[in-house]
Amino acid sequence: MSKHSVGAYMELHANVGRSFWAVHSSNTRRDSESSAAHQPHSDTSSPNQDLGAQDRSMKPTVHKQLQDLRADTTRLLERLEQAKARTQNQTWADAESQTEIIKSIVQDAQTMIKMHQRLLPS
Repeated sequence: MSKHSVGAYMELHANVGRSFWAVHSSNTRRDSESSAAHQPHSDTSSPNQDLGAQDRSMKPTVHKQLQDLRADTTRLLERLEQAKARTQNQTWADAESQTEIIKSIVQDAQTMIKMHQRLLPS
């Protein structure tokens, strides 16, 4: 298998718990059924129901997710401002460099003009 084909799985593994949360499919189905029916679970529940409680306790709250998103947004805005500043600084440096090159060309041209004027018969 190539690194390209495995890359998506590597990215999923690296970001689990940060950009998304894994939930066991049987717990998701049971949670949706129980919330729709609004009925308590029977005493003959399966051991997997304990996993649902664990998943819910590990799942971040909406408030925590919102805090994380705001923190990510702040970090991204800071990076954007830094990139803008670097770009602006680079633009100024490029402009100053081009100005110096043009000044040098003009000075060389003026020197050549003066030399040619001296060589011309008066």
